[in-house]
Parts: sequence; C-alpha cells; structure tokens
Amino acid sequence: MKKTIAILLVLVIGMAGVFAATDAASLELKTSVSGFNKIILSATTPSTSTYEAFNLLAPLTTKTLVYTETEGVADALDVGHLNYMTNKGVGISLTIAATDFSSEDTETDISYTVKLGTNTAVVSQTPDVYASLAQSTPAITLAAVAEVLTIDSLPISVTINKSSYDNAAADTNYVANVYFTYSTT
Repeated sequence: MKKTIAILLVLVIGMAGVFAATDAASLELKTSVSGFNKIILSATTPSTSTYEAFNLLAPLTTKTLVYTETEGVADALDVGHLNYMTNKGVGISLTIAATDFSSEDTETDISYTVKLGTNTAVVSQTPDVYASLAQSTPAITLAAVAEVLTIDSLPISVTINKSSYDNAAADTNYVANVYFTYSTT
C-alpha cells in the first residue's frame, strides 16, 4: 500500500508541472510575397487600386480608328490606356515600336505617331515584322512607390500623318501594330 501511495504521490507531483499555467505563449509565422510587374492595355481608364481588380481588366487587342482633322490638322485619336502594376518598388522602363498602316490590297502605307500620356513615344515605321523595327528610346519610366503596390494608367493616342493619309489608296483593310515592351529599372 505504501508503494501505491508513493507512486500516486510521484504522479501527482509530476503532473502538476504538466498542467501548470504559463504567463505567455507565442508563435512566429513567416511568409513571402513574390515580386511582379504587369502591363495591360484597356479601352478605358480603370478605377482600381487592388491586385484582384487590376487582373479583371478586359485587355484591348484591336481598335478601329476613324481619321478626323480640325482646320487641316490631323486630330489625336484616343486608342486606349496602358495600365501598369508593380509591387517591386522599382520603375518600369517602357519602349514602343509601331508599324505603318498597310494593306495587302494596296501598295501605300500610312504613317502615324504614338503618344503615351504627354510623351510622344514613336513614329510608325515601314517594316511590318517586329524584329526589324527600331525600338523607341525608353518612352517613359513609369514611377513606382517603394514597398507598396503601385497601380497607374496612361492614355494612348495616335495622330495619323495627314499627308500620308491624304495620299493613300482607298481601302478598308489598313492594319497597323503597336508593340509595348517593358523592363524594370
């Protein structure tokens, strides 16, 4: 019986340490966020400030332009918006290349100038293969704010060369391409 009481006494004393209350407990959690840069061309100015909403923007891939002029000068035509998003806290350097309007049905090309925001970015070129186009010098360095998600948008406009347009053959199949290439600075 003394053995049983001794064993029970040892168990009670040993268990007291197991059930003893402590003043504090802690758990350290860690995670990481991958860096990204993204550009999307859209038809309208987005009103977004979140990653999720930015990724829901409908991409603009084709735009039909109707040439207009005021007092003999070609009007700038709104094409869409270049939207960018980054969480890296670095700037995005953007270059642009553009092909002249051309058609398989005619031998004439129509030149134009692309403007991004208030910066004239590039004048279109005759080659219609991206690899043979001269890239603009960085048209603009898009600003990013360190240590926060940066989302912004710049309007894209095109001004068609009036003389080139006036001297072009009649056709409804003129097509041009504008290429946007970015890198981080």
